[in-house]
Amino acid sequence: MFLLVYAAFAWTRIKIDGIMGEPFDLLGCTDTQYAEGYSHWRFDSIEVGMTEHDVIAILGEPLYRWAPYGGRSTSKRFPEKAHFIGLVYSRSPSSTHYRLRQVNLDNGVVAEVRGYFYVD
Repeated sequence: MFLLVYAAFAWTRIKIDGIMGEPFDLLGCTDTQYAEGYSHWRFDSIEVGMTEHDVIAILGEPLYRWAPYGGRSTSKRFPEKAHFIGLVYSRSPSSTHYRLRQVNLDNGVVAEVRGYFYVD
């Protein structure tokens, strides 16, 4: 019964990350900081094709923006994505396991929605 109640409570988070992050949460081994206004339910509603304005209206301002494919190794592997801008909605203040939430924009339009449990 406990597992059913827990799954119902955590369903959207599990839908985004898969089941992998749940044991880490139960053991207290995650460290995720989210942007103000973030919710799993709202993040799950973000779709490819939305504008940056749409995303910010739904999730609020990101923690920060960055060039996810702008690094030396990634820009060589993905030159067509080198201009993408990532809106980062989560991070790990202590550099450990966390729930990654990022929306990548191609000329102001959502091209990729990244949500998964990152194990460090």
